Amino acid sequence: MKTCKKCKIEKPLGGFPKSRNKCKKCRTIDFNIWAARPKNKISIAESLEKYNAKPEVKARKNELTKIWYSNPENKLKSKLYQEEYYAVPENKIAHKNVVDIYRDRLENKIRKKEYEYIRNQTYPEINHAKTAKRRAAKLNATPKWLTEIHHKEMENKYKEAKALGLQDGIKRHVDHIVPLQGKTVSGLHVPWNLQILTRAENLKKSNKLINVI
Repeated sequence: MKTCKKCKIEKPLGGFPKSRNKCKKCRTIDFNIWAARPKNKISIAESLEKYNAKPEVKARKNELTKIWYSNPENKLKSKLYQEEYYAVPENKIAHKNVVDIYRDRLENKIRKKEYEYIRNQTYPEINHAKTAKRRAAKLNATPKWLTEIHHKEMENKYKEAKALGLQDGIKRHVDHIVPLQGKTVSGLHVPWNLQILTRAENLKKSNKLINVI
């Protein structure tokens, strides 16, 4: 038996950390008070971020998550919790805001594109289906009244993008100002709807309509 220095209660040795005079309960209370201070909150968050960034920690977490979800009861528990959480409108809006902020970050968009590239190399049939859909959209968005001059202008735009990339090493994309498959409006595949953007700018823009009057 041992007496806690703080609460003065005699407790079994198992209730104390090794070589400590305060019992586990009192140490937990002290830590919670310390962690509640704003300065310490930042310190804890930074330490956790560094710790969680370690490859071995990520691998271990993924392994434990897979083990946990392999239990049908846990899977059901998680599903019920999510349904209950998202049933509250405030939680649904908060989650959407977090997702939007994450998706708007350029590095996350680039990461997504890189993931899609690897997936397309592994499963080419998915890429073929997406390419066919894109080609069909472009054909439908190309007016029949375009002249040879218009087609030549569009061809020159793609050549210009390639030449700029070779000149300074920055990859360029030919982008549709009004997207062919926009969420609110769809544009045409015509010379005056084309613009040259860097890869980073195009990934940031995605299929959004920006600064068009």
